[in-house]
Amino acid sequence: MISITIGKPIFMWLLLVLPLFFWLHHIFLKHSEQKAMNFSNFMTLKRIAGEKYLLKNTLVLALRLIATFFLILAMTQTTIWYPGMQSNSDFVLAIDTSASMSGKDILPSRLDFAKDLANDFIFQQPSTSKIGLVSFSGTTYIDSSLSEDKYLLSLQINELKTNTLSGTDLANAIITATNVLVPSTNTKEIIIFTDGSNTVTSSLDNSLNGAIEYAKSKNVKIHTIGIGTQDSIVGYLPELYGLKSSMDEDSLKQITNQTNGYAVFPKEKEDADLFFEELSKENRVGEVPFKFEYWGLLFCFMFLLIEWLLVNTKFRRII
Repeated sequence: MISITIGKPIFMWLLLVLPLFFWLHHIFLKHSEQKAMNFSNFMTLKRIAGEKYLLKNTLVLALRLIATFFLILAMTQTTIWYPGMQSNSDFVLAIDTSASMSGKDILPSRLDFAKDLANDFIFQQPSTSKIGLVSFSGTTYIDSSLSEDKYLLSLQINELKTNTLSGTDLANAIITATNVLVPSTNTKEIIIFTDGSNTVTSSLDNSLNGAIEYAKSKNVKIHTIGIGTQDSIVGYLPELYGLKSSMDEDSLKQITNQTNGYAVFPKEKEDADLFFEELSKENRVGEVPFKFEYWGLLFCFMFLLIEWLLVNTKFRRII
């Protein structure tokens, strides 16, 4: 069932402006006609313009009224609720940007493959699900706190680049991602996109176990998506150096086993589909909001732009 809520109902009084706007439009139009008749045979010119003259005034008035209506909707923070899928979970995507992720055993590279999978995941989630983003190598960065803005999140994912000057601190990535999820009242889940190669001292077994225990204490479930083969040349160095990076499946399985998560090792994007479908089973049918706060401003601008274009093109020569 569709329902409507209004965040700031006091602005609904502005709807009274619409009939006033309609009345003023005709008053000023009559005034303009009267003024024009003092200098020319206005009625003759009006008959020449014919129906186009009437169309211009009616259409311009309609566009202005519609633009004003959407502006008022934006100010009242009107929200339309409709039946749709909702997520029971909030997610943080933790994407490995360490040097080993430049390996090209998975084309176009491990990191690019991880970004493609992350984008696939976020756009499969309901509009109400909140997703955060952290990137990590030797240091972990919070790129986005929990947000419903999936397009902005996708832009942030696409901007990630490998860090060739530091290692991989998987433990700190888990702790940071957990902290991003702490305010959530939904089920908390982390998805780690990594090859699992720990190269920073703080990520050795004891520290990794401590990070896992911290996540468990906050009721956070961790999934890992292992990216890479068992052996690959590090992508940013010439092959003659012979520096190789192997995917550490054991560490990733250790993390998921202790937090009741999933560990998957896709070689193609389709391989991750079953994992994403499994997570989607936890979605439920509920009321999904369509917020006019921003869309109202967008529609207002759009109708004003249409009016400006018409007045300056098709109706420019019409009296």
